[in-house]
Amino acid sequence: VLSVAPDSPAAGVLQPGDVIVEINRQSVANADEAFEAAQKARGQRLLLRVWRDGVMRFVVLESPAGR
Repeated sequence: VLSVAPDSPAAGVLQPGDVIVEINRQSVANADEAFEAAQKARGQRLLLRVWRDGVMRFVVLESPAGR
């Protein structure tokens, strides 16, 4: 994660420096794979597995239908 838009569903959940390793239990190896997985889940909640500060955690995001 390089930045988080203040008006996005990720605001307050993700932060710069986070590394997304899974989206909806599907491993992602890079930004292109993460974008593709998020697009497939359009309109659904996203379960992200995120590496932050040496700790793996899960976060849930609402996926906007129109993006």
